[in-house]
Amino acid sequence: MLISLHHITLEFGERCLVRDASWHVHTGEKIGLIGLNGAGKSTLLKVLAGEMEPQSGTIQRQRDVKIGFFHQELLSYESTASVREVAMSAFEEIWQCWHRMQELSERMAHDPREEWMQAYSEWLHRFETANGYQLKARAEEVLEGLGFRTDELDRPYAEFSGGWRMRVLLARLLLQQPQLLLLDEPTNHLDLPSINWLEQYLQQQKNTLIIASHDRRFLNRLVHKIVEIDGQQLLIYKGNYDAYTHQKQMRQEQQQRAYENQQAFIKQQQAFIDRFRAKASKAAQVQSVIKKLERLDRIIPPQDTTIAPHFHFHLAQQPGKLIMSGRHVSKRYADHVVLHETAFEILRGDKIALIGANGKGKSTFLRMLHGAIDYEGHITTGHHVIKAYYAQHQTASLNLSHTILQEIEQHAVDYTTQEIRNILGQFLFKGDDVLKPIQVLSGGEKARVALVKLLLSRANFLLLDEPTNHLDMPSVEALKQALIAFPGSYIIVSHDRYFLDGLVNKIWYIEDGQIKAWNSSIDEWLKQQYRISRASPSSAPPVSQEPVTASAEQRALRKQYQQQKRQFDKLEKQLNDVQTSMHALEQQLADPALYANQAQFLSVEKAYRELQARHEALQLQYETLFEQLLHLESTLNPEGYQT
Repeated sequence: MLISLHHITLEFGERCLVRDASWHVHTGEKIGLIGLNGAGKSTLLKVLAGEMEPQSGTIQRQRDVKIGFFHQELLSYESTASVREVAMSAFEEIWQCWHRMQELSERMAHDPREEWMQAYSEWLHRFETANGYQLKARAEEVLEGLGFRTDELDRPYAEFSGGWRMRVLLARLLLQQPQLLLLDEPTNHLDLPSINWLEQYLQQQKNTLIIASHDRRFLNRLVHKIVEIDGQQLLIYKGNYDAYTHQKQMRQEQQQRAYENQQAFIKQQQAFIDRFRAKASKAAQVQSVIKKLERLDRIIPPQDTTIAPHFHFHLAQQPGKLIMSGRHVSKRYADHVVLHETAFEILRGDKIALIGANGKGKSTFLRMLHGAIDYEGHITTGHHVIKAYYAQHQTASLNLSHTILQEIEQHAVDYTTQEIRNILGQFLFKGDDVLKPIQVLSGGEKARVALVKLLLSRANFLLLDEPTNHLDMPSVEALKQALIAFPGSYIIVSHDRYFLDGLVNKIWYIEDGQIKAWNSSIDEWLKQQYRISRASPSSAPPVSQEPVTASAEQRALRKQYQQQKRQFDKLEKQLNDVQTSMHALEQQLADPALYANQAQFLSVEKAYRELQARHEALQLQYETLFEQLLHLESTLNPEGYQT
């Protein structure tokens, strides 16, 4: 047993989160920690990690247990080191060796002193003895699995945005391989391919895992036990999230039946008391029944604490057949090309998921459709189309000095105050709740206010960028059901696979500056992206990968395919030759005798660096060409996919 909680009570300010609760965490368990926003999930994880103490109760941890804790407050971490170095700091000794070797290598490039060469030899020996090359490769594998390109690993950590920094810190934590891994919303900053990779990675690990997450699919694939914070209690269920929902429903039904049976018994006994209370001959029996009722442990009816919003979208009017279309559309930021001469068409009734890795331009495309940013080319909006845009950071646009009611009244000028109050009630803002200032609301509450503004727009075409951010599971489910019933059209960017499942009838993604359609499931797209990332020549062609617009002549495509296939085979041979040469030089660099000859050492190291640069260039060409071949194969064999 790794950790035991005995009768603990947790408080946040004046609010009690958990009261007199016990929980035992066993070695090897994979646990999902769930609860409504504000229930205390993050606080409980801090207690498990030893960063907080409960107000009462005791905690026992296995001696010398190694705990790793990933949480959103890690974002304050600062470093001038590279992405690779921050990740490799997980291996303290290895990182010190690597850092010292880099310093000495730079010095020797300008002034090859013998003492520096000797020091380099000693640090290299320590690096190799500790399996440094293997651990360095592991660090690169984890970073690339979480979405970094190889050429980004040596860029300074400080250059990246908050979301990408969190990926680096997650990689470092995974590489530390703690016995107990605590993850607080680990998918928040990840895109679909990275979430898929993280799932596969965690499935292979043997350490104990506790995950607090609103991602239902993520929990379903990873955990075997659910712990729910509900009504200040820790309720434990066996199985994944789907099993939890079934068991919870059964538990509530059993409790309701027991409550009803007890109430019927109490009513029957009370009727006997009322009937014979005044009769002296029945006095003893009446007193016996009264005492029996007083000693009775009363069953309380089940309390449904998972209260969710309940709402529907309404249209001001129906649009024409064409919602939006684009021709020769391009967008770039300096040297970064997002879209290039692409085309698309959105028709009435289209419900589109725009998926892909971060940085591909999904949010940019939605802002272009909204008219918020400039672009080149032609985008046409159809007749009677009313657009509404929910930005990824929509909550940041709320006026913090407003109350909830003031924020909505300013947006919905055609509604009376009572109508607005009624609508806010559907989003769980009841009574005096509507007078709360925006600035005191939680992230989930702010997201619900933003959804109210979206609802009141009465738009028939919705542009939704990560609309489930900050929402708890009941609110996500409510939004999903409202969108399924929505009579208009929409395009959604989301990393929540459960949310998208059954919600869309088309899947688009952005690749090589083009908007393309994917004619299979999101899971199949993720598998195809994994094959591309592995750059394996034996990978099967994708199920479907076609441009939104018409392709070129088949004959020209076949000729292009044959030419690129020959070039691909040639690149593969060149890569193998370079790898063989690099391996031979690595054997020489591992020989301490080499460092006795200064000129020979510098010559070998220079040759190795040149081969490294050559290998990186060839690998980039190889992966690019491989993606092109996959695209050509799918275009030439369209019958291979299912609609």
